[in-house]
Amino acid sequence: MTTSPAMYQEAMAWQHPLVTWAFGAHPADPHALAAAAGLDDRALADHLAHAPVIGEIGLDGTGATTLPQQRALLSRLLTMLHRTPRPTSLHSRRAVTETVDALRHAPPGIILHWWTGGTAATRAVLDVGCYISVNNTQARRTAFLGHLPRDRVLVETDHPYAGSAAPGDVAMTEHALAEAWGISRAQVRHQIWRNFDRLLTETASHSRQSLLIQQVCEIARAA
Repeated sequence: MTTSPAMYQEAMAWQHPLVTWAFGAHPADPHALAAAAGLDDRALADHLAHAPVIGEIGLDGTGATTLPQQRALLSRLLTMLHRTPRPTSLHSRRAVTETVDALRHAPPGIILHWWTGGTAATRAVLDVGCYISVNNTQARRTAFLGHLPRDRVLVETDHPYAGSAAPGDVAMTEHALAEAWGISRAQVRHQIWRNFDRLLTETASHSRQSLLIQQVCEIARAA
């Protein structure tokens, strides 16, 4: 994930077969928000159309920019993502109610990152087709894991308030999900990749992903 259009442009200069860069405009960063909001619709839509993944975007109740300003940009982005869907990591820190409202007509591919909504809010975002990504900190919330549908769960490593995790280090999360679901870690990993494969199908974006991701998705689909 990147936090601003400028960071995305810098990141694109460094390519690696194991890395996919996402186009982001973090709602808690006023400079990133202003830069993205300052792009005209055509330029912003071009960024979304060319990026294989979108994130981190969304709403942040602790940000230096007001929620109405954040909602204005998010509304533009969601409208464009209806036309060119992509896997999209959505931030919602201290803005759960506002996020649920913004997603009443969600485009395909929305992934709620660091989701802290209660049962009703979680049901609302699941009902409109969203996915929820779980990190190592959330993996300790066994009640939360217990009511997540298996086919809507993804995993992530972003949990800055509880220590960092290396990219790909999802062992603790897989273990917690295995215990919550009563299956093996290998079965959890297979389920997660099948979920991601389905998300890519829903967003018609398999061809935008790296060859490695396409191959792993194909394996998960066939197994």
